[in-house]
Amino acid sequence: MQFTSLKRLGLGLVVILVVASVTWATPVIVNPSFESAPCAAPGQPPYYCTIDSNDVLLPGFGWTVNQYGIDNTSSVDWVIWNAVDGFAWAAADGTHSIDLNGITRGGISQTISGFVVGQEYTLSFALTGSPFFDLPLTDQLKQLEVFMDGVSLGNRYYDITLNDPQRTDMQWAFVNVHIPASVVANTQMVLEFKSLNDGQNDYAWGPVIDAVSITEGNIPEPGTFSLFAGAGLLALTAAIRRRRR
Repeated sequence: MQFTSLKRLGLGLVVILVVASVTWATPVIVNPSFESAPCAAPGQPPYYCTIDSNDVLLPGFGWTVNQYGIDNTSSVDWVIWNAVDGFAWAAADGTHSIDLNGITRGGISQTISGFVVGQEYTLSFALTGSPFFDLPLTDQLKQLEVFMDGVSLGNRYYDITLNDPQRTDMQWAFVNVHIPASVVANTQMVLEFKSLNDGQNDYAWGPVIDAVSITEGNIPEPGTFSLFAGAGLLALTAAIRRRRR
């Protein structure tokens, strides 16, 4: 009987280990901080280009540029901070970021593998707004919507008047979005960011994102933080990981 009990215990431990190995699976995002360029625009600086859904993207970018509506060809700006001449703006992580408005409202998506069906996750990303808010008629509220396999996870807003992003300090906000277990129906899912700024006053200046990641579990929204060249983001991520241990 003692041997039987130990045998059952051993089987129980095996089951626990198997479940744990499945539960701890983490989806992998390709090019999460956009450090690999999507394009090399002729006649433009190497650290800036505008692309749309018809452009051929360079290998390694990992994201698809999407189109929304009949009259709207979506496009995005891929920008890199250049300390020499101050072009573009400072990223949250690394040196690159994505403005979801290029010529007009745009969006990007990526098919991500590694999900466990029925498990909840947290999507995290850095958010700010194009700093060209001093231009005439530019809307002050930058808005985007997040989708997972076509299911909306809600909108996020960034008020550039209140936060006052500047090129050298973009006042990045670190955003957490809950992915409910009911949404995770496949091991591969499409993550999509869509700009909601499509008015004539802000067609080229939209929400800016960086440092995208997906973590198992539900991590509460931390609020708005000022991130300096990625240091704040890394410190915040480390603090969250320490709390979860």
